[in-house]
Amino acid sequence: MSRYFNEDEVHQLIPQLQYHFSKLIQSKQAMGRLSFKLKKLGFEPQLLGILSQEENLEAYALQAKIKIYYEQFKDHLFAIEQMGGQIKDLELGRVDFPSQVASQPGFFTWQLGLTDRPVFLSA
Repeated sequence: MSRYFNEDEVHQLIPQLQYHFSKLIQSKQAMGRLSFKLKKLGFEPQLLGILSQEENLEAYALQAKIKIYYEQFKDHLFAIEQMGGQIKDLELGRVDFPSQVASQPGFFTWQLGLTDRPVFLSA
């Protein structure tokens, strides 16, 4: 662990966390919708490669959009990690920050839409 966070520090990060988690969830949902459409066309989503336009123009366009959403997803994930957070549940929007309260190691945890203050959990 590189550093410990106190409750106020995590609380001040909540607006940024709300923003990044909402964007993560939106990107994930968009990738899911586009992947479903791509599969209906008979193609599997590929993050490492893009279909050629010659194979199927519609599938090519869907794959390109998936790649854009994937890059956005990674950017928001990285932003939370750069803040010092450890994502514990993407679906729920839960993140932990290393902490120590009264010499007790643990985490301040926060979850999107559930708590307006971080909660301390001992390790």
